[in-house]
Amino acid sequence: MMRIILISLFLVLACYTDLRYRRVSNRSCFLMFVISVPFIVQLISVRYVITVGLIFLIIFFAFKKGCFGGGDAKSLILISLLFPDPVLIIWIMFISSVIVIVLFLLKRVGRDTQIPFMIPISVSFWVLVCC
Repeated sequence: MMRIILISLFLVLACYTDLRYRRVSNRSCFLMFVISVPFIVQLISVRYVITVGLIFLIIFFAFKKGCFGGGDAKSLILISLLFPDPVLIIWIMFISSVIVIVLFLLKRVGRDTQIPFMIPISVSFWVLVCC
């Protein structure tokens, strides 16, 4: 439960900064990581390291392909550190992408228009973890 509350507070802050400034600060990501260390220590195992490593690679390659920005990638990595389930992360990325596609279709905006991706990531996380 504490992990959900912790990541939710971070996601609210990240959504705010993504909406207002179009970026998620390295400082807030680092602070979130430092606060998460006690939870990470409890989860650590060989399986955890392999799983988080796999998730990191998926997120890294998606970021390099331009699927989302650096702040979004850092946030997904932070989520994976506290919730090391590759299926959860893939579903978060899938649902977030569907939300963005629907927004593009509803707003009828061009491909160059940027939509803050932290909001769909946060909504996807809350739907998948809290429901």
